[in-house]
Formats: sequence, C-alpha cells, structure tokens
Amino acid sequence: MFAKLRNAVAATLEHRRHPEDLDSGILYIDALSQIFGRGDKTMLRNMRESEIGSRLLDERQMILEVLVDRPRLRSLPPGTLGRAYVEFVDTNQIYPEKMAVAVAKARSASGGVVPNASDEVAYLHDRYRDLHDLWHVATGYQTDMAGELGLVGLQSKQTRSEEHTSELQSRRNLVCRPLLGKKK
Repeated sequence: MFAKLRNAVAATLEHRRHPEDLDSGILYIDALSQIFGRGDKTMLRNMRESEIGSRLLDERQMILEVLVDRPRLRSLPPGTLGRAYVEFVDTNQIYPEKMAVAVAKARSASGGVVPNASDEVAYLHDRYRDLHDLWHVATGYQTDMAGELGLVGLQSKQTRSEEHTSELQSRRNLVCRPLLGKKK
C-alpha cells in the first residue's frame, strides 16, 4: 500500500506541474484508482449479468473500428448521432485512434492497458475510453473541466446500472444504433 500511495503522490505532483499533459493525466487517474478503486468488480458483474453486456464481453466488439470510419459517419444523415459525432471530433480535433495510442503509450509500463486488470476489465476500460467523446455528443457536455466532470459523474453512474451500461455500449442498441445509421 505504501508503494501505491507513493506512486499516487508522485503522479499527483507531476500532473499538477503539467495539467495539460495527457500522459500525466492518465497516470494520475491510474495511480488514484490503485488506491481508491476503479469499480472494476461492479462494472464487470453488471456487464456479465446483462444479456447484451455478456455478449459484448464474449464477442469483444471493438467500437473503435466504427468510430474511425469517418467517411461513413460523414455520410449519415444530419441529426444522427454518428454524423454529430464526426462533426464533434473534426471540430475539436480529438480523434479516438490517437487517444487510444496516447493512452497505450502512457500505460506502457503496464503493457499499454489499465494497470492490474484482467483481459475483460482492460477491454471494458478501452471501450469506455473509445465511447467517451460519443458521450460528449449525446449529453451536450463540453470538453472543458465542468463538462468533463459532468461526464465522469454520468459515466460512473452508468457503470453501476446493468441496463444502461450494456444498452449504451451495444453496437445494436441505443448509442451505436444511430451511429451505424440503423433504426430501432
């Protein structure tokens, strides 16, 4: 525990020195998560107890593959989540594949994934990372500190609700259904 605390203090100090640095932000969150927990057990249990969530864990669908197909997203009708998403990432120049590479680089000491995570938990964390900016579009929260904090609060609540967690992350359902241009 002392090593985790020492790591958290070092990561906090580094992040305070360089608050705009993505690597220090990722390492800061990871260090605090090692002390306070990430809710992995609850998140995994909720996903496993849901039919859709369980299927996602078994199939390991990669939402990143859909999000990086910007020509397809641009071809969707105005007003769809997919079209709004691609406009958001283009406007803000926040691209999911670049974020995935940056996070993996920052976490190189743990093999590019969330520290001390099973394969299933690492998959879920990667999936949440990839869906993060979709949540900005769906909620209207901006990318400023207030918007990010609001989004973190919303996501933490979602990870504790089996129906919302799995429904919002399914390729076939709520968030991704409009993204893929399908109707319910």
